[in-house]
Amino acid sequence: MPFRRREPPGTNLALLDVMSCGLGAVILVLMLAKPHLATTEIPAQAEVLEAELVGLNARREALNAELARAESEAERERVRVLALRRRSGVLEARRRDQSLETAQRRSSLSAVESLLENRPDPPTAPTPDTVELEANNEAEYLIGLKVEGRRIAILIDASASMTEERLIEVIRRKTGTPDERRAGPKWQRARRVLRWLLARLPPDSQVAVLTYAEKAEFLGEQRWTDASDSAALGALAVALDEVDPRGPTNFRAGLDAVWAERPDSLYVVTDGLPTQGRERSLPRRFLSGIKGGCGNSNTISGECRRALMNEAIDRNWNGRVANAILLPLEGDPEAPAVYANWTRGTGGRLLAPSPDWP
Repeated sequence: MPFRRREPPGTNLALLDVMSCGLGAVILVLMLAKPHLATTEIPAQAEVLEAELVGLNARREALNAELARAESEAERERVRVLALRRRSGVLEARRRDQSLETAQRRSSLSAVESLLENRPDPPTAPTPDTVELEANNEAEYLIGLKVEGRRIAILIDASASMTEERLIEVIRRKTGTPDERRAGPKWQRARRVLRWLLARLPPDSQVAVLTYAEKAEFLGEQRWTDASDSAALGALAVALDEVDPRGPTNFRAGLDAVWAERPDSLYVVTDGLPTQGRERSLPRRFLSGIKGGCGNSNTISGECRRALMNEAIDRNWNGRVANAILLPLEGDPEAPAVYANWTRGTGGRLLAPSPDWP
């Protein structure tokens, strides 16, 4: 049998059918409209999200730039701190060196003052520590060197050769620092020789101390010092401690400066003949027998050195007493005879001291 829908009594079937059709139409309209709404909302949300993403990327780049600046500043600060630490270390080392140097100077000054206060009388007995070399190179022992005169000049060779006895060691010292040159054993010995001479000055005398290398220079604040002024004599010894032994040996420069002060006696502390002077202006009589003359090359021969020595003596000598203390140097065999001739002719002495003097 055909199916028949059963409705409650009083139901208007026609009205229900109309309502059902209307509801279906509304549902159909909604179904057709929803895809359109989705297609319009999604692009708008994507634009918002993209704008937020751009903003976040810009913020990230700004933060990265700020971080890079902070790291660069931190690196600069680190480098500055390291530089300050290195500078502090250098200053501390310099302070220690200066403290040590000050202590050494005070010790030297005290030693000189002690020597001056307890200065013994000139020796009267033969002393085997002092040797005189005559022109014939024969050595004989003699009574100790006596420091005499009213105006006494002490001329100290401060050239590079005054650091060592062997030439190879002299060359090595030349390339070193000033402190390394001052530490040379022969220069230390020259400093002791000066102290020995200062300790034996006559009480009523005056002394002038000069060094010479390429040029001559006076030690101390004034050119002449009273032998009775122990503090000033100590200052002269300390002043020599600061001299840097370097350069050639210009004996003429030293003698020119000495004789201009008109001393009545001279004590020269050196180790050989000159290596520099006015070679091109040497008088002809000093160049006799020298092949090619002097001053025409970068080296200097023994004959030229002897000529420079003789010219310096001839130019400056006026009958005053000259003494020389000749320290050893390898490769200068003519020096003892030349200095012996000069000092003996003035009434002075040439001393070639033993290794344990003074």
